[in-house]
Amino acid sequence: MKQVLFLDSSLRIAGGQQIMLQLLSALKNRQLDVIAGIHSKSALVEALEEKGIPWIDTSIHSVSYNLNSGPRYYIGLLKGFFKLIKFLHFDNISMIYANTFITALLGVIAGRIRGIPVIFYDHDINSHRFFSKIVTRFCHHILAVSKAAAAKYSNKENKKLTIIYNGIDTAKFTPGKSKLGSQLFGKKPSLVVGYAGRISAIKGVNLIPALAKIVIEKVPAAKFWIVGDPFLKQDEGLLDLLETEMIQLGLKDHIVFSGFQKDIIDVIRGFDILIFPPKKDTFPTILLEAMAVEKPVVSTNWSGAEEIIQDGETGFLVPVGNSQAMAEKIINLLENEEIRHLMGQKARKYVINKFSMNQQIDNFLLIHNSISRPDFSKQSLAAEK
Repeated sequence: MKQVLFLDSSLRIAGGQQIMLQLLSALKNRQLDVIAGIHSKSALVEALEEKGIPWIDTSIHSVSYNLNSGPRYYIGLLKGFFKLIKFLHFDNISMIYANTFITALLGVIAGRIRGIPVIFYDHDINSHRFFSKIVTRFCHHILAVSKAAAAKYSNKENKKLTIIYNGIDTAKFTPGKSKLGSQLFGKKPSLVVGYAGRISAIKGVNLIPALAKIVIEKVPAAKFWIVGDPFLKQDEGLLDLLETEMIQLGLKDHIVFSGFQKDIIDVIRGFDILIFPPKKDTFPTILLEAMAVEKPVVSTNWSGAEEIIQDGETGFLVPVGNSQAMAEKIINLLENEEIRHLMGQKARKYVINKFSMNQQIDNFLLIHNSISRPDFSKQSLAAEK
């Protein structure tokens, strides 16, 4: 059986990598022979081995993670590219999925050399200008995770684009009690407002101290639980700044920083509300996860969040950067237990109906099977001429 290769360049497991892991497991269960191409220092190594999914070391990593900088990084990419070319020559690969932009850029060139279709799985809201044109010109298809991710493509490029929303396993993401939450806040905890994700300015975490101050003045029993850590170089000092600002605002006893936590389901179960204040985000899976656990969510109204949340029904949307507006929605939910529970229940039903993992896999396989047809490559090449 020919294998399907999934390429990724991240050294950490963020939203896109979680989705790839989920997808690989589901495809394996549906008898598709999958293999991952990753950097040997990626956190994905352990996760893949736990799931029994084979992997190869491509030595390709994203520049954001900065193992090396400057010329050494690009020399490393070149070595990784030739390693990928060699692997494609000796192994029986029928198709390549690129989960990050750098793997898409290298993958489309390698795929063209070896005559293997390449599909770019686009999780990004940003365009990479000239290099994006290379990827879209030479890839066989683009899978965008949201309308927000697809918006950067031209009408011509849209002809080879399909939107497939991420899904989650709603049989795993269920309501329940949090072991870690009980340890941190007691068996009968205060009202917990939670954030889970990367500690980054682009994620809007710098807004949390100001909105926490407003909330706690109105609801003194409220606690803020911040889960995650910074893993980009430019965000390294942000966590210290957040802690310092919280102390200066007199909120030391109202906030807990617990760093990265592997068991995200247990974490979310410890929240009463999930907040998500990014400046922009393509398709924040954490919102789906919280909604599936019957937690009301309050998010900024940028991009992907608007495709997930039904404002006023399954959560609240507020303007980007508006701490006051977000704080008011949080206070409303904290002061109204019935509204919290009702909104959480509606949110779970909505995720089950629209964002289940099975729906994502079924939609993915429709595209995969159409591209796998023997006549597809000839049709694709003819269309490009």
